[in-house]
Amino acid sequence: MSFPVFPRLLIGLSIDQSSRFIRLVLGELRIAFDLRDPRGEGHTRLEVPTFCDENGTQISYATVIAEYLDETYGVPLGQSLIGEDPIKRAKVRQIWRYIEGPVAERVTQPLMFERVHRRASGQGTPDSIAIQRASTAKAYYFKELEGLTDQATWIAGPDLSVADLALAAQLSLLDYLGLIAWAQYPTLADYYRRLKSRPAMRPLLADRWEGHIPSPTYADLDF
Repeated sequence: MSFPVFPRLLIGLSIDQSSRFIRLVLGELRIAFDLRDPRGEGHTRLEVPTFCDENGTQISYATVIAEYLDETYGVPLGQSLIGEDPIKRAKVRQIWRYIEGPVAERVTQPLMFERVHRRASGQGTPDSIAIQRASTAKAYYFKELEGLTDQATWIAGPDLSVADLALAAQLSLLDYLGLIAWAQYPTLADYYRRLKSRPAMRPLLADRWEGHIPSPTYADLDF
């Protein structure tokens, strides 16, 4: 039985960390797709991000999309971004959860909200106390990330994984806004340079947000 072929679409935003993460997963698995704005016709009721596969399947929520893409496209080709055995998968998922959990919730998301989304959504000027709180958390978690990236080639072991891509998505947002003093985190900076040099990162480094000029280090591979 044959199925109709649809274009592969990612419904997402360049300014959204989860959308950026899935763009990186798709790039690493070399899956061609079109990025569509969720505010476009027919997409306004979809979660961001939502992936629409060529067989018509629609999948929402970044973690679920990443697992689907890995099982559907990565594993069959021996290119899993999660791992090929239970122990490796558990380690990757543990660090992935750390990045998508406390790092995102206490650092990336509040800084993005205060610096970008608050004013854009008409909620007034940035809250300096919230920014200070997130900045303090950033100093703590970035030192933790320094330790993780100093222990192996990639953050969860010798192979690039979804944990690296989840972190790359967040670092790229903060780097765009110039919120990372890279000199304070030399190990993390070296790790991010290696991530930035990968072909999957190139489309993200070409992104520009209306009303926000990227920092000098954003698209610089040798920052």
